[in-house]
Amino acid sequence: MHYHVARNGQVYGPYTLEDLRRYVASGHVLPSDSVKSDERPDWISVSTLLGDSTFSSAAAQPGMPSTAGPAPYSGPVPPAYSPSGFTPQPFGGYGPNPNLPGPPNLSWGLVLLFDVLTFSLFQLIWNLVLAAWFRRVYPPTRVLLLYAAAAVLIFAQGVMGQTIGFMAGTHRGVAIQHSAGFAGYGLVAITCWVVRLIARFTFRADLERHYNTVEPIGLSINPVLTFFFGGIYLQSVMNRINIIKRAAAFGGYPR
Repeated sequence: MHYHVARNGQVYGPYTLEDLRRYVASGHVLPSDSVKSDERPDWISVSTLLGDSTFSSAAAQPGMPSTAGPAPYSGPVPPAYSPSGFTPQPFGGYGPNPNLPGPPNLSWGLVLLFDVLTFSLFQLIWNLVLAAWFRRVYPPTRVLLLYAAAAVLIFAQGVMGQTIGFMAGTHRGVAIQHSAGFAGYGLVAITCWVVRLIARFTFRADLERHYNTVEPIGLSINPVLTFFFGGIYLQSVMNRINIIKRAAAFGGYPR
């Protein structure tokens, strides 16, 4: 379930329940802020949703007001609201946060060229670079873990392939195609492909989530292009994000 938070007439979100707990712990979401879920249209206070005990430690902090019951929609406390990096921009509304790093800036054409020249080794490494950057921007993401798992599987696949080739070349693997080793190689290859596909679409989903809530720029990533072109297409998305962030820094906001 996802929730929206309201303060001073502005509505933010959606956030998960874990997001809200984390923002409360950091002091960016206040007990008196109003919240509602996608399933319940009524606004209630954050303290009512999470329970007053959640705020026992926060209540002792200076400037952290207590609340006894639901807060009105227009009555949250006035301090700046930036739980996830929302930063007012000159062009109005909310958009790219200059305090959050932009994606590694490399032309998708160069990524394709290096990928071809290194027989896909560059793409493997570059995926890890992108995932490490995105983890700094969006800590809940599991993309780095998934790409690391895919890298391990690719390495294992290569070792198994070399072993099978050596056995066949020394005539010690006459029935190699029917052996458990060959079956294991095929299983590792399929598992690797599935993990890479999951990583690719997890990256897509998390990018859209971050750049449509935390830094809302109206990002839309084509699932068909994601499936067929993977890292090359996602790098073109990174280039687009960099253009928007640079433009926002100078007061523009390209669409």
